[in-house]
Amino acid sequence: MAILAATVVYYLPFVSRQFSGDDWLWLANAKRALTAPLIFLERPMYGYFRPLNMVFVFLQRLVLGDHAILFSLVSILLHSANVWLLWRVLERLKVSFVMRFAAVVFFAFYFLNAPAIEWISVAHDLWVTGLCLLVVLKSLEAVEKPSWSLFVQIWLLGIAATLIKESGFVSIGLFWAVLLLKGKSPLSRPFRLFTLLAALSFAAFLIGYSATRTVADREIVLNAHTVVNLWYFLVYLITPFAKRIVESVPEQMIGLLKVIKIATTVFVPLCGIYLWRKGGMVCRLFLLWSIAFIATIAIMKWDVSLFDLYSERTASRFMYSPVLGVSVCLGWLAQAVADRFRAFRQKYVVAVVAVLFIGLNWLAVRQVSGLYLENQAVANCIIETFKASASSLATCDSVIVFSDDLPNAPALVVSSRHLEAILYVWFDRRLSVTVTDRELQDGTVIGKPTNVVVFRWDGATRSFTAQDLRQPLLH
Repeated sequence: MAILAATVVYYLPFVSRQFSGDDWLWLANAKRALTAPLIFLERPMYGYFRPLNMVFVFLQRLVLGDHAILFSLVSILLHSANVWLLWRVLERLKVSFVMRFAAVVFFAFYFLNAPAIEWISVAHDLWVTGLCLLVVLKSLEAVEKPSWSLFVQIWLLGIAATLIKESGFVSIGLFWAVLLLKGKSPLSRPFRLFTLLAALSFAAFLIGYSATRTVADREIVLNAHTVVNLWYFLVYLITPFAKRIVESVPEQMIGLLKVIKIATTVFVPLCGIYLWRKGGMVCRLFLLWSIAFIATIAIMKWDVSLFDLYSERTASRFMYSPVLGVSVCLGWLAQAVADRFRAFRQKYVVAVVAVLFIGLNWLAVRQVSGLYLENQAVANCIIETFKASASSLATCDSVIVFSDDLPNAPALVVSSRHLEAILYVWFDRRLSVTVTDRELQDGTVIGKPTNVVVFRWDGATRSFTAQDLRQPLLH
């Protein structure tokens, strides 16, 4: 209970004050669902089929309104619930208190979890992780007392996770992993029929999903480089270097970071083999957990080499679920160290190490949160400007956003789709938004008069202002 309370307090300073990024798309789709419920069965978000996540966002919006703080508090509570579920799973697996404590503390406070907790549109990973932990709990029960009641619960939990996000497909693999690691064959008599039905239903979903996907924002590539991606991102869980972090480090430290990265890349598979051989059923299960969740992104095209210091494309928001498996393995290593060195069994040593770990990670979360605060500030600036032009927006036909520095403008400014979502959520206006670097001098677009409202993003002052078309734009 102390860990759960500390987890909530730890993240409260970073609660979201405003929506940002894809949050607006989820909110806009949830609002459309009030009058067009078929959207739940469509693929409005980049071609992904995530109907149950849409249901959750829809229900949250109905209950909480368009208040980012309340949505963010739900995410923090979901993370706390997952911390509790991890404790329950490890307790069910009869691991030692030291290992349980170390694993749960690492998972609760590791800074790499921050994107999923702080970025509201990534909260689907919180749901998926919790449901997969429940699958593991139910699978452990089913090993001891197989019953169709438990099988149906496992299937429903797995399908729910899959309908929240594609990575939830891992859930059925976790059921089979528990059976095999407990010495039970999924094709033995008590499990055979359920295994076949589950395999058919999940395979049918995967085939249907792939065959009907209309948008592919990330290219799927299955080749030798997929193994490189898998290895690279397993290492990333331990050395989560990002471009933003590396660029803020003094140049003389870059060499040290490269040495750490190369050493970790070599060390991780050796450590994995050691854990598999010595860590017993628990380490094997959670090694498979991390590998399985990383595999769901390793199949994408990332263009990374094994020893790259960081990925050009942001990867941290995919790491919440895999971190849980690494947490358990590190918990086992902590237990091994405590068994070997008596000093580490002293309560004051444990307390100092825990406080130091939590404090350093809190500082890292604060650094990471700077990006989200910047994005929220941009969203606030846009909304306040829209509010000041509410009367014009109520009667216009479309909106134009102009900037003479588009390449360096924030992502929210250059995305017409996100700006349209903000207008719809806040002002109930479904307007077409055009983002351009073409300077407008009067009330015409492509030589034709039109009733538009024009806004300008000034990169120098980082301000978003309404533009009076009766006056020429100032450079």
